[in-house]
Amino acid sequence: MEYGEFIFVCMSPANAATAILLNLLVMFYIWKMKLLAKNRSIVLFVNLSLADILLGLTISAIKVIGTFKLPPDHILNLVKQYLASSFIQISLLVSISTNIIVTSERLLLVKQPFIYRQITKGHRVLICIAIWIITILATAGFYFTSYTYELQFIIISTIIFTSLPWPIICFVWIKIIMKHRLSSKNQADKNDGPDNVATASRNKEEEKFLTLCFRTFIVFTICWVPYASFGVALYFSYSVEHDAIWLDIQYTVHLIAFVNSTINPAVFLYTTGLKKKIKQFFCSPAPLDYSENSVSQQTIDTTL
Repeated sequence: MEYGEFIFVCMSPANAATAILLNLLVMFYIWKMKLLAKNRSIVLFVNLSLADILLGLTISAIKVIGTFKLPPDHILNLVKQYLASSFIQISLLVSISTNIIVTSERLLLVKQPFIYRQITKGHRVLICIAIWIITILATAGFYFTSYTYELQFIIISTIIFTSLPWPIICFVWIKIIMKHRLSSKNQADKNDGPDNVATASRNKEEEKFLTLCFRTFIVFTICWVPYASFGVALYFSYSVEHDAIWLDIQYTVHLIAFVNSTINPAVFLYTTGLKKKIKQFFCSPAPLDYSENSVSQQTIDTTL
C-alpha cells in the first residue's frame, strides 16, 4: 500500500470517526455539566464542535461513496466531488470565524467588560448562525462560478494567513493583562471574606477559560498553517501538482489539518476538567453512616 493510499484509506477515516465521537462527547459533557449556564461563551465551542462533526461526516461520506465502483458521471460521484470541495471548506471557514470571535470576546472582556456583559447567549447563537449562513453562501458562490482546486487552496490559505497575526497579538496581550489583574488582587484574596472568595473563584474560572481559548487557537494554528503554506506553494507551482513528492506532502498536510478536529475536543475535555470529574466519580468517598451506633460513636468522639 502506497503512502497516499494509506493516509486516505486508513488514517483519514479513523481520524474522522474519532473526531465525530470526541465532539459528540464534548456536546454531551457540555449538556451534562450545564456549562452553558456557567459560561455563555461555551456556545462558540459548541459551534466549533458542530464544524468538526461536519468535517468528520463529510470525510466518512466520501470514503463510503468511494467504495462503490461508479461511472464518473454518476450522481454519487458528483455529490462526492461537491462534498470534497465545499463541505470541507465550510467546516474550515466556520472554525476560523469562530476562533476569531472567541479571541475578540476575550479582548472585549479585558478592555470593555461592560460591553462584554451585555452580550447574551442569544447574541452568541445568532453570531454562530450568521457565520454558517455567510460561509455557506460564500462557498456556494465560489463553487458555481470558477471554483477550482487551486482556487479553493488559495482562498483558504489567504484567510488563514490573514487571520493569524492579530489573534496571536491579542492572546499575548490578554495573558499579560489577566496575569496583572490576578496578581494585583492576590493581597485582597488572602482575606477570607465571602466577597473575596467569590472574586478569586471567578478569576480562576476566567483564567481557565482563557487557557482553553489559547490552547484551541494554538492547536488550530499548528494544524492548519502547513495546509495553508502548501496551498500557496501549489498556487504558484501548477507544473508540480501531480509530482509524487508533492502528492505525498499534500496527503500529509491534509491529515495534519483534519487532526485539528480530533485534538480540539480532547483539549476542551482536558482543560475543563473531565479527568477530574471522572476521578471524583469513581473515587468518591464512602457514604456517611447514619445508623444509631454510628451517631452514638460520633457523639462520644465529639464530647471527648
